[in-house]
Amino acid sequence: MRSAHRNFDLLLTLGERLSRRIAFISEETGNRGRDYSWIPTRRLQQIAFQLQTVWEMTQEAWRARDCQVVFIFEHKPWYAYPVYAVCLARRQTVLFIVHGIQQTHGQSLFHRMGLRVLRLIERHADFWPVHLEVSDRNVAGVPRFTKSIVMPHPMPREPQLRAPRASPSVGGVVRIGILGILRADKPVEPLLDILANHAQGHAGVELVFGSPRWQVPESLLEKLKVRGIVYRDTDAPEQYNAVLHSLDIVVAWFERDSFYFRPSGIVHDAIAGGCYVLAPDFPVIAAQMSTPVRCGSACKSLDELPLQLERAVDEVLHAADLQARFDAWRAYRSDERVLEALCLAIDSATSGRVRRIEPRPSN
Repeated sequence: MRSAHRNFDLLLTLGERLSRRIAFISEETGNRGRDYSWIPTRRLQQIAFQLQTVWEMTQEAWRARDCQVVFIFEHKPWYAYPVYAVCLARRQTVLFIVHGIQQTHGQSLFHRMGLRVLRLIERHADFWPVHLEVSDRNVAGVPRFTKSIVMPHPMPREPQLRAPRASPSVGGVVRIGILGILRADKPVEPLLDILANHAQGHAGVELVFGSPRWQVPESLLEKLKVRGIVYRDTDAPEQYNAVLHSLDIVVAWFERDSFYFRPSGIVHDAIAGGCYVLAPDFPVIAAQMSTPVRCGSACKSLDELPLQLERAVDEVLHAADLQARFDAWRAYRSDERVLEALCLAIDSATSGRVRRIEPRPSN
């Protein structure tokens, strides 16, 4: 069993470290496109996929009869009721990573009911949400759990993303970029104008836009050309890595309805690769950029972005401690650090001594 997010696969060694049997459950599945090709509509295909997924997850939970602890990498509450029922019947300790569960609760009646059931179970049973970077304790606008384990987001698994760049601002040129797939909840058009306006008034600034070529329409390529922004294809992992490691600053923007209380992969990859990041001031993303040290700046709105961009360029060029901050950020999320913190949390959770467990930065 592996996680759909490869960063979490290091947790598979927890059972060995704790000398106890831990069952790991994930909604990660193989490519089943051919299984649903005969189904006429996408909505019905999604329902079939969810039914097959929960069936396989329930089978994994059923096979975990000899395990005291069940660790769920990722799941959707609105179709995981059978998994909960099996674990409750055996009175197992259940830990589940919160990755957008609280963020998406308002999308439909099924989402709301699923989270409501999960919160009820968590309140009265030995179920523990594992929050990435920051707990929900002081976050307004999201339904909160009564318990929480906070885990630093592990470093990227891919070796090319784990290695930091040698130094920023090579040759005095600051390279600013936008990276990632094109999605409606990741707007790029406003960012293009802001970056182009910044470059017009500053010498020694290069602008880069990286996205898979199959996603980029000709109209966007033309807009990039007019604004003096270099396009780079990032379809293959090695292309994505090459673009990331050529940048000094990464600018990312997200819609509040989709990302207010969830982490960002591009923010994580960028800082891991030694890039200063500018992103919205959302709780989890802000924690990604500032824990245990600041490696980016959070903007409350797009109106703040030009000023924050000015400051970011100055910091990249002149901050003597920037590389040390990147090193401290990576050390906080190293495999050993994450596993040590989580082992302690699981021991504390299963003993019933605490309700909320948050890691402390290492000295």
